[in-house]
Amino acid sequence: MISTKYIYIAVLFLVSSISSFGQTITLSFIKTVPKTSFNNTKDSVITYPIFSSKNKVLTDNINKTVKADFYEAYEKNKSLPVKTVLKSLAKEGLSELSYEEIRNDNKFFSFVIYHEWTAAYPSYHQAYYAFDKRSGKRLTIDSLILPEKRNAFKEMVISMWKDSLVKYRKVLLRQLTDNEIDSTDYELALEYTKDDCLQSYSPKDFKLSKDTVEIFFECPFPRVMLPIDPSGGIVIPFRMISEYLRPKYRP
Repeated sequence: MISTKYIYIAVLFLVSSISSFGQTITLSFIKTVPKTSFNNTKDSVITYPIFSSKNKVLTDNINKTVKADFYEAYEKNKSLPVKTVLKSLAKEGLSELSYEEIRNDNKFFSFVIYHEWTAAYPSYHQAYYAFDKRSGKRLTIDSLILPEKRNAFKEMVISMWKDSLVKYRKVLLRQLTDNEIDSTDYELALEYTKDDCLQSYSPKDFKLSKDTVEIFFECPFPRVMLPIDPSGGIVIPFRMISEYLRPKYRP
């Protein structure tokens, strides 16, 4: 008969392990106010997130990754303090910076950082991140997928994206027929999507939600044609790709 002492120890270890993997991640923010000519507000809408938790490996990796990407995106000296960089960018055109959590459970922590830049035209960018709560490592699509399944998974994603472009081109033709767009925009749209925008596929560029994964494609449309730009994501239910996932990441 198993001693209740050992059962208690085993249960205590299990609870402790779950707690360590699913522990709370807290945030603080470094804030500044944008230049009024870019965003007429007195609020500190430029908010840069700082992550912390008992899992130092995880939050150290998150903070280092976010900072490296942020400084690289705006070509800033990595030795400069974040506050200094934010104040400089606020004067140059950064009008808003915000954070949103997407998924936070025992397996994954994912989030997005929104960038809004105001110059001759406003521009927007979303930087998506996903981390393994156990290892603390940043995840890519390739790290989620079994190595022997990666090619098949990529082929599936590309096939879904191509199908969406076939529908897009049919809509374009209808819009041309109905005089909603002119022939110049129609021909340019076909030209910009002739290679199906496949060069934009990146294993790092994806959104990890509770029940889905979204993989993004970008087509090289000029700003004036954004209303008919098909760039976007292919949303795939987790249950649909279970066979491709590493066992530890399956639902």
